[in-house]
Amino acid sequence: MRCIEKTLYTNGRIVTMDAAGTVAEAVLVAGNVIEAVGSKDGLAALAGPGCRTVDLKGASLYPGFIDTHSHASLYAMWKTHCRCPGIAHLEDVYPLIRKQAERVRDGDGIVVYNFDDTDIPERRGPTKRELDAVMPDRPVLVFHISGHTCYANSKALERIGVNPDAPFDDVNVFLGKDGLPNGYIAEEMAFKAMGELMPALDQERHKALVRECVAEYNAQGFTSAHDSAVGIGNLSAETVYRTYNQLYESGELNMRVYLATMEQPFRRLEPTGLLDGPGNRFVQYSAVKTLADGSIQAGTAAIPEGYFFDPSLRPGIIGTQDYWDEMVYHWHSRGRQLSIHCNGVGAIETIITAVERAQARCPRKDARHLIIHCQMATDEHVRRMKEAGILPSFYGLHVWNWGDRHHDIFLGPERAARIDPCGGATRLGLPFSLHADTPVLPQMTMQSIHTAVNRRTRAGRLLGPDQRVCVLDALRAYTTHAAAMCFEEDRRGSIEPGKLADFTFLDADPRAVAPEDINKVNIVSVISMGRPVWGALKD
Repeated sequence: MRCIEKTLYTNGRIVTMDAAGTVAEAVLVAGNVIEAVGSKDGLAALAGPGCRTVDLKGASLYPGFIDTHSHASLYAMWKTHCRCPGIAHLEDVYPLIRKQAERVRDGDGIVVYNFDDTDIPERRGPTKRELDAVMPDRPVLVFHISGHTCYANSKALERIGVNPDAPFDDVNVFLGKDGLPNGYIAEEMAFKAMGELMPALDQERHKALVRECVAEYNAQGFTSAHDSAVGIGNLSAETVYRTYNQLYESGELNMRVYLATMEQPFRRLEPTGLLDGPGNRFVQYSAVKTLADGSIQAGTAAIPEGYFFDPSLRPGIIGTQDYWDEMVYHWHSRGRQLSIHCNGVGAIETIITAVERAQARCPRKDARHLIIHCQMATDEHVRRMKEAGILPSFYGLHVWNWGDRHHDIFLGPERAARIDPCGGATRLGLPFSLHADTPVLPQMTMQSIHTAVNRRTRAGRLLGPDQRVCVLDALRAYTTHAAAMCFEEDRRGSIEPGKLADFTFLDADPRAVAPEDINKVNIVSVISMGRPVWGALKD
């Protein structure tokens, strides 16, 4: 019989995040499972003579953080293209296009991503003609930071079946004053461009890039993450599944992943039984992912009352209420979890209604359907979500990164003050999680927690003081509440006997520092299932 190696973590603050709010002196781990939590002396006696001891040197030990919405495998693919950094003017994107053209094959699309049109004085993206002038003979795509829209030159439009010199009847193909496509495309057409113009990665290259992404997640405290929208664009669900499983088999997967797969590939794969298999310790096929609207920043979110800068701009939901009623019922009645992207108030209303109707037809006590972003939810929406068994994952960093533009451009002061209503959810007793939507923004866990607590924009504006939450609630959003959204609260999310040894080490306790200093707390090391995967302990 093989003896299980034990490790005693001591001389720090063990913030368990259990229901009682226990803070302990030490935690004893046997293999990859927590054996006991308690006093230093008591656990030292329990550990026995062969136990390894780790001196925390005053650090705070939290449960491993859990990301409930991002796109790790898609992020890996984007890494082969050109990320647009913060630029001063529109013309600054053109050298990036030329530089990327030197790196790709002649037949491949030239792709620049993370371009933010509202962060430059021009407040627009490049037109078809401007892109043609930069690169006339090769397809070019400049993706908006939201990922929901992009700017295309004539060659790119041709590749996706759009004649750049003739009118085109599609709501997602925008026309100029001349009645011709101006190069701006949205939603389904943008995703089509992604699929047809971005070259597919071979398996080994994708694996290498996913390893890089996982390391970035580990560095931000994550031991688990939802990889959402698997199967979108040119990255097939099967490729993503193989990547993660091969990394697991080779011992190189340092983070538990929950794969939320787009509805079409989910429908295709469900009859195979793959999605219901036992899986393994690190790869789980979880929710059905779909989108009910677009992005506020891109002007494609469903806002029936219109945008602040243009009240006539009133994008609708993707599909109809009847469509969502039947789609939601289909998966709900099959016992599946849904993960639905909703930003605008119209999309949120539609999906809550669809879930309510599905619950009426097929009651489920613990469905835990997720509304992702849930940016414009009202208090009434939050109340109905709680009753219907819907959980929100808020993109709280909207407040910090785009809050000033929500206030001044997109939504106006009143609606902007309500975005990502963590405070409203807390008051009504609805658990929520937080996310960064990587690659839209990089993972920045402490900044996300800081924003939920302080509600400060980049310019320092206090945006919606009544939507602030205490530090503990913000930490729950990355631990206990996040674990519940994975149906894993019995295994993860808190430091308790019998749960997996997933830990995040911080150089200070966020609950003990001034609220304005939370984003200065550093992640020191990360333990995933008993193994050091990042930081000082790994080194």
